[in-house]
Order: sequence, then structure tokens, then C-alpha cells
Amino acid sequence: MEKKDIEEKESEFSALYSRMDTDKDLCYGKAFKLLTVDGQEMPRVRNVTLPDGKMFARKTISVITGANQQAVIEGEQLKDKETTLIEEFLKDAYIEADNRLAKRGITGLFPFLVEQACARGHLAARCLVRKVGKEIVMDILPIDSRYFVYELGVDGLKWAAYKTTRSKARIKEEYKVDVPGDKEVVWDLWEKDKNTAFLGDTSTKTQPNPYKYVPFVWQMCPAGYMFGGTDNLSHEGESIFELSRDIFPEMNTLATVLQTLNVKAIKPDYQYESSEGVTAKKPGKAPYGEGTVVPVEKDMGYKAFPLADIHAATKLFYAMWEARLQRATMAATDLGNLTFPLSGQAIRDLSQKDDLVLPRLQLLAMFYQQLSRMIIRQYQQWGLKAELGEEGHRRVYFPKDLNGEYTIKYKYFSSSPMEKLANYSVANAAGNILSEDTKRRDILKLEDPDGEATKVRAEMAEKLDPAIALYRLSGSLIDADKPLEARLVADRLVALLKQRQMGIEAPTPEVKEPEKKDLTPLLKGGSSKSETPGSELTEPLKEPEEKIE
Repeated sequence: MEKKDIEEKESEFSALYSRMDTDKDLCYGKAFKLLTVDGQEMPRVRNVTLPDGKMFARKTISVITGANQQAVIEGEQLKDKETTLIEEFLKDAYIEADNRLAKRGITGLFPFLVEQACARGHLAARCLVRKVGKEIVMDILPIDSRYFVYELGVDGLKWAAYKTTRSKARIKEEYKVDVPGDKEVVWDLWEKDKNTAFLGDTSTKTQPNPYKYVPFVWQMCPAGYMFGGTDNLSHEGESIFELSRDIFPEMNTLATVLQTLNVKAIKPDYQYESSEGVTAKKPGKAPYGEGTVVPVEKDMGYKAFPLADIHAATKLFYAMWEARLQRATMAATDLGNLTFPLSGQAIRDLSQKDDLVLPRLQLLAMFYQQLSRMIIRQYQQWGLKAELGEEGHRRVYFPKDLNGEYTIKYKYFSSSPMEKLANYSVANAAGNILSEDTKRRDILKLEDPDGEATKVRAEMAEKLDPAIALYRLSGSLIDADKPLEARLVADRLVALLKQRQMGIEAPTPEVKEPEKKDLTPLLKGGSSKSETPGSELTEPLKEPEEKIE
């Protein structure tokens, strides 16, 4: 392929890129300027840029970033220990990738992808798990999809390329080439058989592709419309601004008009009435000022231009757009700017975050599923064991640890206390209609429902048998380095066991089903005394040298 082929494909994406640029301006809060019909900047106005678009984007990104992510491996032929090992491998692999990204000034893979999911609606990343000496490098580079072009075939990507603008010093260091300016555009093209870098209009670096496929993962958000037609690309994979993209400029226009009128109220425009009519000589300026008295003929003199109707119409129009903005983005309850209190249930009913959040979570889940598959595939390709994870908690993984047939799923759990409280109320109201396992998984959406069930059974065992409670308490005191207290508890346990041997059995306490507590007062804003439950490729690629079975 040549660079012109990439540029031709880039022109096909121009409508999509234009949409992304508009959304970027809303995220940045680009300064608004009121324009005339012919596109010229209007003079004598006080331009106002409302921060609504910026706040909306940041709030949505914050909500999704706060979700807890969990990888779930399921396979009929695999034991729990084996699936857990694969889950731990993926967790440690992403930790290694984040550590590498931090050196490039990127805060992390997940925050980057969340911003892309919200502001772009498309996700892309280059995955190069490779061998450097005897070590495995987790090189996962998230890409701004605004500068990503690709060609799809029947079985996925035929080729992919992304564009970056690099400094003269960076280019000199990596490509050993001097460029005339301070910066230059670099295209990094990956085909199934080779990797080519274009510096300006020149191909500067070509190397074989050892993966034999395009090492990129790409996915678009399931929001927007998938109609046919030549203009469909800009309407697929929509961002969070899909419904509000045209409202924010109108709000800025109305705010600008209102502010301009307010400023003119301090020094308004006048009309001058005289017996000469329109042929009268225009006065230099109005003689009005504080405490000034000006004599004029009857029904003549200076009068302010009428602006009352403009004020009223502008305020009415602003209120109309404000209502539609809340329907298209987030309600005041979600943005946190409500001026009066509401009950918890009312807040939940008014909340509309799910319409914005759920498609982005689905996008992240699909993307991470593909990326995790590629990481495992490339890791096994090199056939080397590696230590992965946080410093002090690194673990060794062998390629055979990842063998088997299994599915990879990603789940996300809310960290909002209000949503958790509402879920507790629903689970409590379900009573015996649903099993406790269903409540934990489908209603409460716990990260580890099986673990919580084990904890409940352990607590129930302590209530059934005091000896179990004494045994566990003694062990906890030993772990806390309190030997005297542990010895006293252990002595009591020994005494209890001796009584049982002598036939003196302590009465077994009756274990009752946990009392169903009404959480409705909490959701309605009341109170309750009960507790709530609950990089660029700079290192050489090498063919595998050895494999470990």
C-alpha cells in the first residue's frame, strides 16, 4: 500500500471526523462567537460560552469511570481454579500495560477508553505482546479513533493505520531523519504481512509483521442508526452528544443575546425625535447622564429603543431549550444542581443515566473481550513464561495456563450508594419469590455473589455452633498479635468441648431467617434505625526461540 491509499480512505471518513471535531469542541468548551447569516463574526455583542457541554461530558465520563470492572471466564471443561488463573492473568496483563502507558504520559487504558466511548463513540487499540530478550512486553496502545483509518474485510481488518504528529527531536531519535519543520505527520500502517511507517510523503521504515494479522482491535458504540446510504458512517457509533449536539450552540446564542441586552441596559441605544423627522441631523451622542436634565419640545427628544419584547421572547425561548437539554443529556438530579430536595426513589425515577451509560458499558465489554482474546493469543504465540502484575505481587504465568475452550465476559458494577440502596429495597421486597442467589446476581449485582453466599453460610455456622465462633475468634486474635486474649478464648473453647465429651451439651441456638427490613423510608429521604445490608514500535520483533509446554 501507498500513502495515497490511506489518504483516500481518510477522505471517506471525513463526515465522521467532522462530527468528532464538533463533539471535541463541546468537551473543551470552545469559545462561542455569534455569527451573521453569511458566517461573519457579529460586532457589538457580548459572546457567552456556557459550560453545559463540558460539564455534561465530564459527568458522564466520571460516572462510567467509577464503575467496577470484572472479567469473568466460563468454560464447561475448566475447573474454578483454572478459570480464576485466567482471570488473574488478564488482570495482571492490564496492570503491566498500564505501567507501560504511564511512561508515555497516558493515565491508563480504561480511563482513555471511557473518554473515547463517550466523546468519540468508537474505540481502537494496537496490541503488540512481544518478546524482548527473555521477557514479554505488554505493549497495548489505545488510539484516538479520530486519527484511525482502516479497511474491513469479511474476516475482520484487512489493514489499519493511525496518524500522529511528532516533534522533530522525537523523529530524529526514532527514525534517524531530520525534518525541515518543528513537527511532522507520521502514519503507522499495519498490513497482514508487514508494518510500514510513512514520514511525510516518504516511507521511512518497513519490517515484517510476525503476527500475520492486523494487530488492532476496533469497535463502535451500539448507539445511533445503522441505515444504509452514503451518509450512514457519521450516524453510526454515536457519542453522548447525539441528542444534544445542536442544542448547546442555541443555548450559547440565547445567553449571548441576553447578556448583550443586559450590557446595553447600562448604556442603551436611543432614537432622536424632532420636527425635521428623518432628515434631522444626527446628534453626536445622547446628553443623558446621572442627574442630567435636558429640555425638549413636546413629544420630541431622546427615547430608548423598545427592548421589552426581545427580553421576554429570549427568556421564553431559553426556558424551552433548557427543558429539551435536560431530556437530551442528564436531568438536574444527575448533574447535581437541583435547587430543592427529593427523596431517593424520586431521584431514581428521574435519573436517565442508563440511556447514556449502558451503550458505553456494552461497548467497553465487547472491546475488552476482543482485546483480551488477542492478548492471550499473542502471549501463547511466543511460548515464554513471564512474571506479571504489581510489584510485590507478581505471578508467573505459563502459556499452557491459558489453554482450553472458554468464554471471556466483562461485567460492570455501579459504585453509587443511592443505586445500591434502591437495589437493596427491590431485593427485600422480592421476599421468597426469588432465590437468594438470583437476588445477589440479578438484583444486587454483586461482584462476587458466590463469595458472599459463602460468607453468609460461615456466619450462620457461627450462630449454630458457639465452638465454631470461639475457634475463629481465637485465630483472629492470634493474627492480630494478641496472644493473651487468644489464649483466654481458646481456654473457653477447650472447656466447651470437654463439656460435650462429658455429655453436657449446650443448647443449640435457634437460627431464624434474617428479618426483612423495610428500606422504603430511606429511599424516600427519611431515616431508619436499622442498618442497610448489605507506543510506537521501537523494539525489534523476533520470532519465537523456545516454547514451554
